Amino acid sequence: MKKVKIAGPLFVATAVLFTGAFGLHTASANVPDEEEIITPEEMKIIEEEIERKTKETEEFNKNYVDEVDEDEIDWSLFVEEECDDQDEECDEEDETGSMGMMAKKKKKKKDIPGAVLATTDTQASKIGGLVGHAGIIHPDTVKSTVESYPDKGVHKRKNNWTKRGYSNVRKMYVKKENKDTHKKAAKFAKKQIGKPYNKTFNKKNRTDKYYCSQLVWKAWKKQGKDLDNDGGPTVWPVDLVKSEYTKNYYKKG
Repeated sequence: MKKVKIAGPLFVATAVLFTGAFGLHTASANVPDEEEIITPEEMKIIEEEIERKTKETEEFNKNYVDEVDEDEIDWSLFVEEECDDQDEECDEEDETGSMGMMAKKKKKKKDIPGAVLATTDTQASKIGGLVGHAGIIHPDTVKSTVESYPDKGVHKRKNNWTKRGYSNVRKMYVKKENKDTHKKAAKFAKKQIGKPYNKTFNKKNRTDKYYCSQLVWKAWKKQGKDLDNDGGPTVWPVDLVKSEYTKNYYKKG
């Protein structure tokens, strides 16, 4: 079988022809990466998947309606932490202080370690086209996330999804799974920190490198939950959102 060597940057540039995928930034085309050995057959699958899932994501954004029902949310999963001064998601609120004087107090940050974060925003990045992005909340602090980007691979980031400028954001927990299982998923993701970005999107089962939604999917697959909605050769942010196992506890857009 004839094989072709596709260098990482060239592959990214090819993928971006279809608007971008899995957190692919056009700026990453200049990031050096090791060569990937991709057969013509594999490249055909990848290109078809990018085109197919880009269309699905665009259709989803036009037509899909889902709401957050606070009465149905499992509040036992949440963790509260004091906000830092630098925390962009913690706004000041008024409260009555001593002698009836009004004082300012920082809100606590309330979130779920191991929760799935996803945007299906097709213009999610200011530095390049995206067809969605995904991450998972860190096991040690809800102020942080674990995410994978082309230029940094898997790394820890600030949990500021509601302030990133995405036109839509969903925070989701996995139904019928307790706090411990959510934390186990988060711990798996944390252990992958330092691994490179996976540009062979059709190889979602590889464990030496990860793209954004693959990382989240694998973290939960290890806990016995397959969040890939259509079970295809690739897994996208839209698959995580449409999964029968995920439930919104926060929605923007």
